[in-house]
Amino acid sequence: MSSSPESSSVASLPTSKPKLLVGFSGSVASIKAAQLVAQLKEVADVRVVLTTAAKHFVDLSDAAFEGVAVFDDASEWSAWRAVGDPVVHIEVRPATHSPNRVVSFA
Repeated sequence: MSSSPESSSVASLPTSKPKLLVGFSGSVASIKAAQLVAQLKEVADVRVVLTTAAKHFVDLSDAAFEGVAVFDDASEWSAWRAVGDPVVHIEVRPATHSPNRVVSFA
């Protein structure tokens, strides 16, 4: 019995969700962060980066952020003490599915 092209292509699909790193700036459009993160979580493993200004518009207590790693300026410096220590903005990059793709939005 031979397999059809459809069944062999289905078998080759990745089994894990793509990994996304989503950034929010201080734009008022960041009010939609929870809605966007909730939708993205349906299809991807999501991590979030917030600027200090974005924190004025984003409610991290929203259920959409449950289980989502959130990074900010404090995260960047909390683990770093000396040369050789982990640097957050470098460490999160390999954890994304397509580290060379940047999607920009307001």
